[in-house]
Amino acid sequence: MKSNKDIKIQTEVLAEIYTAMEFATEVRLDYLWGEKINSIKGTIHYLDFSSRKVRIINRSNQVFCIPFSKIKSILLLKEKTLV
Repeated sequence: MKSNKDIKIQTEVLAEIYTAMEFATEVRLDYLWGEKINSIKGTIHYLDFSSRKVRIINRSNQVFCIPFSKIKSILLLKEKTLV
């Protein structure tokens, strides 16, 4: 069994992910791909500790699976409102 030290994700980032999932908030996730930092805007669909990835879906319904170790920052953008 893996210890918490083996999961390479900042505590602040994990807290923001949980908040975004709980309140269905749109986020901007910055992650490292190669030597370049990329951004995705969308909603977090799933947090998978077995594969150590977060699944995020953008407004075009494209799905991205980002490894925890590649996430640099996450920013909560807005809360979705239900009509």
